[in-house]
Amino acid sequence: MGYSRMNICVIGAGFVGLVSSVFFAEMGHNVICIDKDETKINKINHRNPPFFEKDLEKKLRSTLKKNFEASTNLEYAVKNSKYIFICVGTPSQDDGSIDLSYLENVSDALGAILQRLEKPRTIIIKSTVVPGTTRKVFINRIENKYNLKNGKDYFVSMNPEFLREGSAVSDMYNPDRIIVGADEDTTQENVLALYSKISEIKKIRTSIETAEISKYCSNLFYATLISFSNEIASICQNIENTEIEKVFRSLYLDRRLLINEKEKSAENIGATSYIWPGIGFGGSCFPKDLKALINFSENNDVKVPILKSVELTNNLQSELLISKFIEKFKPKVLGILGLSFKPDTDDIRESKSIEIINVVKRQNLKLLVFDPLVKNIPNLNENYFQNSALDVIQQCDALVIATNWSEFKKVEIFEAINKKKCPLLDCRLSMIDYKNDLLGEYFGPGIPF
Repeated sequence: MGYSRMNICVIGAGFVGLVSSVFFAEMGHNVICIDKDETKINKINHRNPPFFEKDLEKKLRSTLKKNFEASTNLEYAVKNSKYIFICVGTPSQDDGSIDLSYLENVSDALGAILQRLEKPRTIIIKSTVVPGTTRKVFINRIENKYNLKNGKDYFVSMNPEFLREGSAVSDMYNPDRIIVGADEDTTQENVLALYSKISEIKKIRTSIETAEISKYCSNLFYATLISFSNEIASICQNIENTEIEKVFRSLYLDRRLLINEKEKSAENIGATSYIWPGIGFGGSCFPKDLKALINFSENNDVKVPILKSVELTNNLQSELLISKFIEKFKPKVLGILGLSFKPDTDDIRESKSIEIINVVKRQNLKLLVFDPLVKNIPNLNENYFQNSALDVIQQCDALVIATNWSEFKKVEIFEAINKKKCPLLDCRLSMIDYKNDLLGEYFGPGIPF
């Protein structure tokens, strides 16, 4: 199928929506990105993304006011578009179930607009939703409330995203696969045509429900690897003379993992970046998706002990590590480097660094923190924030590296830690190759205290 310029509306200017918008604009389509948050839209229209993502600002500047615009006017965008992507949030509720209120609100708004249009539109859901949601919540809601029939008055597709924060732009432009679920073959083909400039990528045509569960399968596979790694690390922590890094690097050499033998560090972008001890996973996807699928399974009388164990291990990991560290060294001033849930992002949602901070605050220790991008945290006094990693190191008597930013591996950081000779809790084992060169005591997951 040849290339054709299409008019696209993207609902939601968050992480997925904005990255998707600039991608489709750079692919040559006309794109209108919609969000009800006027502050967010104003930032975008001034070429200032409301969150940090590598290369996003550059992509935004290359497309804005050419074939990309941001607006709060949903009806204007839908009327002037043939394809409507839904990229709204689906956070966790208190009981772990998925919060579909944003999707329901969009469904109502779209239903009311679609009633007034002569030609059908194709609705493409990118939001992560538990299996059955697209049909039972979105399609049924529009059909029952607005008397519009899927496959006639509008067409629906599920097109999950597989974007990692910190490398979302790269992932969007260089996907591993593109999955499109729809009831009609023509809808599948039409949606895939939007990606026609991406060649030699596996494109999977499937049912709506298969596309929905595929996203969870991917996220929770990697969440399981992380919790598995941390359970092994917990075992090793009680075994004298264990070299935790060699335990996992020997695993990397197992040909069944299909990992290149040269991949031997925790910074790899493949599976080995998940099979490595740490303080657990955070962010906007893994924790909420894990909660949602556990809740969904239990409501359908399906027992999921593995997924529940993954969640339990993840919930315990950070507090166990920091509590042991504080108990052993009894610091008066604790420094924490890294606040985002992972490097190369300013996202602190479900960040394990925040869990560590909460433990420290309960113990009434003096706290100093630094992150290259995160400059404020709700309920954390701004006096805790320092101007640099060196400022934290020079003032603390015990140090925690909670996020493995590359900035924290520079020579001057290593030298400052050595000069201070303070004990170091390396939560991601990012300095483990140099542990024998450190003058202070070195600890991390899997290393006996």
